[in-house]
Amino acid sequence: MFWLGPFEYKSKKELLDRLKDYLQKAPAGMITNKLAVKKLHLLLAMHPDADRKIGVGIDHFRIERNALGAGKGIWLVRVDGSEDTFSYKRCITGVVQSPHGKVCEALRFAVRPQLVAFRDALGLPVMCAASGVIITQRKDLHIDHREPFWMLPLTEN
Repeated sequence: MFWLGPFEYKSKKELLDRLKDYLQKAPAGMITNKLAVKKLHLLLAMHPDADRKIGVGIDHFRIERNALGAGKGIWLVRVDGSEDTFSYKRCITGVVQSPHGKVCEALRFAVRPQLVAFRDALGLPVMCAASGVIITQRKDLHIDHREPFWMLPLTEN
């Protein structure tokens, strides 16, 4: 079991999956659902750098499309008008991204325009080159590289 304040989840993974689903489906803009706002306050309190993130206090939260990369992210707006993003994953896991993870993320962002162009050029349905499965929905269309970034060897200079 995992508890987020009074809210019970089977595991951290269940909460992570539900938050990911929420972000994918929620419209961009200010979050007004009182239950969602309460859960976001509870999540933010768990952030490894919560005091700095909260600062002078939170006025509201909003969802915005990520400027770099895919998907949407959660923004907090403080009572003084300053803004910041926060990672719900970091709030739950407490894990800070490693230098290798940061490089992998930067590489994914760098090739994102080519991935989008390739994906847009494909017509659905299409057969997966790796599995042979027919893909009929865009959400099931995953594109990877011959050698994924996370498998690239680390070298010291």
